[in-house]
Amino acid sequence: MSSQDNVNTGGIIAATILALSFAIVAVILRYIARRYQLMETYAEDWFIYLALVCKIGIDIGGIILLQNGLGRHINTLTRQQLVNFAKTQYSGSFLYPACITFVKLSILSQYRRVFASHSKAFKWQINILMALVVAWGIGIIITAMLLCQPIAKLWNPAIPGSCIDLVKFYYGIQIPNILTDLLIIIVPIKEVLTLDLTRKLKIGAITMFLLGTITLCFDIVRLVAMLQLQNHLMDATYHLTEAAIWTTIEPSVAIIAVCIPSVRSLTRARRNPTSTHPWGSERSDATTASVQEYIKPELLQREGMEMAGLEPSKGGAESRTRDVESRAGLMGRPDGVKGKLNGAAEEEERDERPAQFAEFGDRQRG
Repeated sequence: MSSQDNVNTGGIIAATILALSFAIVAVILRYIARRYQLMETYAEDWFIYLALVCKIGIDIGGIILLQNGLGRHINTLTRQQLVNFAKTQYSGSFLYPACITFVKLSILSQYRRVFASHSKAFKWQINILMALVVAWGIGIIITAMLLCQPIAKLWNPAIPGSCIDLVKFYYGIQIPNILTDLLIIIVPIKEVLTLDLTRKLKIGAITMFLLGTITLCFDIVRLVAMLQLQNHLMDATYHLTEAAIWTTIEPSVAIIAVCIPSVRSLTRARRNPTSTHPWGSERSDATTASVQEYIKPELLQREGMEMAGLEPSKGGAESRTRDVESRAGLMGRPDGVKGKLNGAAEEEERDERPAQFAEFGDRQRG
């Protein structure tokens, strides 16, 4: 009997370890990619970091559930294990919606930044989507607080009171979740099609957006698993395993999908240093646009030569050019990009000469 009691734990353990590991690696690689490309830390970065923190909390809760009977038949558990199980499961009602909300806010924040110069209608669409996502997250958390009145009835059914219909609660979580996922996938595709990009770049960009369909599939699978659980409430600790597996996988897949574009651009840049475009290796306008994306104009000082916070080099135009190239990661970039830096450095040196000659003349007259 003991071996049968633990038959459902193996899948949960494997899913938890793999899902969390991949999510952490994806976020770390995203961070490295941002630093390698000299990108600032934007709102979307902070949101994905918060999502990872919530994801870690979800998996810590999963470990506690395993220690208190998840995957084992309910009649083999002690009363204290059942109390701990119910309390831990309740905490997940807050962590899961928070994690998904932060992931979606990260995606939408990136849309707002990338398409900053686009139509007001598109900006309004993004703002409305962000409001819907936040409202969904807050609504689920508030509803979770009111699952039972009093809340202790969740882990002590003998207490007088009432609880919300769990089927309606699961529908309330997943259906809006699925709809907002669908809108997040569809909305930016129209904008990409209007961009002045080559066919290859458009396909690459749209493919990145369509990665969200993977998360959408996991949303649906998780909803089905949660609804099937209603047929096995008398032995919930044993039959909750499938829903628990999808609950740990879904947020990880969402986090990984958000990080893939940054990680992909890093691997491409490492493999081909002369390519700077995040979706391809096209030169000319694509290369210039990429440099402007990774080295923001507002971060440049003095004729566009000096990065913010970098002191001017004292070794002349050539030394200044090498200094900026090395710090901006432009060593080995196309000659056209470096040529602009060289020209700016030479211009700076010419601008300094009249001032030096004037100062010398003043000393002579004095």
